[in-house]
Amino acid sequence: MKMRLASIAGLLMALSALTAPAESMLALKVGAPLMVGGAAGLRFASPLRPWTPSVQAEAGIGGGKILVGGDTLGKGFGVGVKAVLLRTWLEPLGVDPDTTYLGADFELGFKHLVGSLGAYVRVEGADNDDLLLGASLGWLF
Repeated sequence: MKMRLASIAGLLMALSALTAPAESMLALKVGAPLMVGGAAGLRFASPLRPWTPSVQAEAGIGGGKILVGGDTLGKGFGVGVKAVLLRTWLEPLGVDPDTTYLGADFELGFKHLVGSLGAYVRVEGADNDDLLLGASLGWLF
């Protein structure tokens, strides 16, 4: 019963985030394993909470990411945590192409500058490494 109530509360919080006005975000990033790329997404800001739920996609020379989570970035010092689905292609840095990972990104930023560290577990592909660590530095527009 407690699990069901927690699930319903989580669903209601997620739905309330989607009813907030969405603002777009764009970023240029450099890092591993995607190398050089860009990110675009939506942030659902609300004056009622200090963190902002977000959904974003990132694509680079070495692969792409889909990220879902929350952050306090963009207004001075901020932090963020996001769940990540990562797929490598072409020339990823330090891993094989055509490999899929699941994991999390932890972000730290000041105004427009944002850095992230990620840890991902291989879920599909022929790469010999089950764990991938990534890092990036980016500029938010």
